[in-house]
Amino acid sequence: MKITSGTKELYVPLEQVKNGECFRLHDKLYLKTDWDSVTGIHCIDLANGETYDFMLSAVVEPVVTEVKVVE
Repeated sequence: MKITSGTKELYVPLEQVKNGECFRLHDKLYLKTDWDSVTGIHCIDLANGETYDFMLSAVVEPVVTEVKVVE
């Protein structure tokens, strides 16, 4: 699977990232899938497909836009 993306220098709180959008955190690219107030933000590491949960107080990071997944 090949992933290409365009970026823009837009910084927002992580909880403002919409489901289906990607974001960069600690030099890794994640896809946000869902969130809830108990377990935080659910996301997938696009490098290895593993799922992670981040709390809503996570550090503000740039949003990655226009992500295209090419099989």
